[in-house]
Amino acid sequence: MSPILGPEQANYYQSLIGILIWAVELGRIDIYVDVALLSSHLVEPRTGHLNQVFHIFSYLKAHLNSHMVFDPNYVSWDQATFEEHDWNDFYKDASEAIPPNAPPLGGAPCR
Repeated sequence: MSPILGPEQANYYQSLIGILIWAVELGRIDIYVDVALLSSHLVEPRTGHLNQVFHIFSYLKAHLNSHMVFDPNYVSWDQATFEEHDWNDFYKDASEAIPPNAPPLGGAPCR
């Protein structure tokens, strides 16, 4: 547990998180999880959280021109290669929890 930040440092932390959120919005999805976890501490940040924000900025500086490559090709596979498993031994009384006020089902089922 690190000490809680003072009001000015907390405001600084919040502004840095805002910058990182914009970086994620602009395409730096490689830091998405880290920013999301640190943004959950916006109300009462600690010095450890601020240090982690500084680590993210140093990562961004070190990987300034990084690119993420996505393969646009559709992957097709044969459903017959997947094995069916019976999970009843582990989940004997499992059933889907459907709220009583759920609308009626419509359309084709997903397969």
